[in-house]
Amino acid sequence: MQEYRANKLRTALDIVRRIENWPTALALRLRRHRPGLRLLAFRNGLNVGCRRDTRDWDVIHELLFAGGYDRALQALSLLLGEPVVLDLGSNIGLFSLRAAAAHPRAQVHAFEPGPPNYRLFDINRLANPSLADRIHLHREAVAGEERTTEWRFDDRNPGASGLYGQG
Repeated sequence: MQEYRANKLRTALDIVRRIENWPTALALRLRRHRPGLRLLAFRNGLNVGCRRDTRDWDVIHELLFAGGYDRALQALSLLLGEPVVLDLGSNIGLFSLRAAAAHPRAQVHAFEPGPPNYRLFDINRLANPSLADRIHLHREAVAGEERTTEWRFDDRNPGASGLYGQG
């Protein structure tokens, strides 16, 4: 239990350190069951929309607090020329934003078939105008063959939404 409390305190301190409008972020974490969208202004310059009462915060935590993909983004930052980055199943677009921020000439092609995730990704792209022109958002999925299938949305865990096909 003590480790759990220490992790919560560490997360709260990280929020204050990394997010300019940290009271909004803390309220998002503490009052999760209220619907709505909040825009978080990170001190590194990123602006990220986050839906309340979803797992969007988990994506933000993984990519901005826990260091998910840091090694890949570091490698991207060292590439010459205009690297092309593919973000397949791009959810709310946070990896695409970080990739575009990591390399000033990277062209990011992001694929997100889910309408709610796509809309929030587009909001996040537009909330970061210095990166937006290098992020090309495609409202489709990528798979081994072309076909039409059903997409199901999980409003509590949008990242677990997906395509379910019939053979």
